Amino acid sequence: MQQAPGVHPTGEGCHATMHHVPARTPVFLLMKGPPGSGKSAIARELGRRLGWPVIDKDDVRDLLPDEIGGVSYAAMLAVARHQLLLRLSVIADSPLGYAQSYREALRIAAEASARVVVVECFCSDETVWRDRIDSRRSTYLASHHTTDWQGVLDFIDRSASDPFVLDVPHLTIDTTSTDLTASTRSVLEWIEQLSPQPDPYAALKDDAWRETAEIDARLERGDIDEAGWHDALARLIVPAYLSADTPWDGSGKSGTAEDWEYARSHIGHAVDRAGSFLDIGCANGYLLECLPRWTPHAVDRYGLDIAPELVDLARRRLPELHDRIWAGNALDWEPPHRFTYIRTGLEYVPRHRRRDLVERLLAWCERLIIGVFNEGADARTTEEFLRSWGHAIAGRSERANRKKVGMDYRVLWIDSVEL
Repeated sequence: MQQAPGVHPTGEGCHATMHHVPARTPVFLLMKGPPGSGKSAIARELGRRLGWPVIDKDDVRDLLPDEIGGVSYAAMLAVARHQLLLRLSVIADSPLGYAQSYREALRIAAEASARVVVVECFCSDETVWRDRIDSRRSTYLASHHTTDWQGVLDFIDRSASDPFVLDVPHLTIDTTSTDLTASTRSVLEWIEQLSPQPDPYAALKDDAWRETAEIDARLERGDIDEAGWHDALARLIVPAYLSADTPWDGSGKSGTAEDWEYARSHIGHAVDRAGSFLDIGCANGYLLECLPRWTPHAVDRYGLDIAPELVDLARRRLPELHDRIWAGNALDWEPPHRFTYIRTGLEYVPRHRRRDLVERLLAWCERLIIGVFNEGADARTTEEFLRSWGHAIAGRSERANRKKVGMDYRVLWIDSVEL
């Protein structure tokens, strides 16, 4: 990207070129910078140009008595959350000086499947910066606003005591120039470049991706409830699995036996000791059948699937595990005991319930294994979501998809805090 004067792009994806901001992917734009850095002027102009609501922390603070002023960040983020859940992009205008507020913004964005970006403003000329602060004294601002240079220095000191790393796309812009139009244009160009296009790998990720996407859309519109979502997926998947010609086809993988081994066997990399292993979404049980040759460690195998027809098939195929394969929805099924390992896919539940699934399964096990899933080789979307939910990635294994260039087969795992 050709860099505009005073503009310093950092973060991921800055090289991509886009031409629009898709309405279906909301952006949570966080302004950042000390008092007098020019962030509010840019935030208002961005809101006017983009048509995005601007939620100003100071507007919230102005309405609150001094003794409860500390809730202004929380109130600003709560309002932003409601807009994002309506699939509206939002600009949050605040100094963003504290780690807790940043982490809460990431959590909200993950809940709403929104993209977080940060625009950080600064003024490199101290004389210009001081003049801006001094000019505030004649505007009759509320007492909590910073109207003297010492207040700026105090804010910088407080922020320095609570450092945090911006691990999302991040643009810094020098606002010393009074040309607001040029500064705003630079930010708009950067946002446009970062805006995600329709997923170029969508058709590669799942042979039934269009049908699955339509089921997701019906749930979002309220045409069906969660039970209807599961029923619709079962009608799509179960007949195909029951009529499959090979055991791997009946467990969700087309191609040859070698393709199955290559794409799935690195699940065994997550098994580092003997124990019990529950396969969520076990289908016909073929993964459970293969697991002993994927790991040198002895594992007691168990399975769970939401489709009774597939449970019956798995029990017929693996009679030695008949009493260890159950029918149920992992979101409400009660296990008979804890497990050393649980393997699942996040796609087994609606998008807004994926965090619930992870939390629930982690309470049942020592290690939660997620995958195998297909993901663009340059993306870490699944890991980003898990981290935004407060989980550390304990390990990962990945292999290039030999038939779909640019895609990886990935497995990752999280260890329970009780481990």
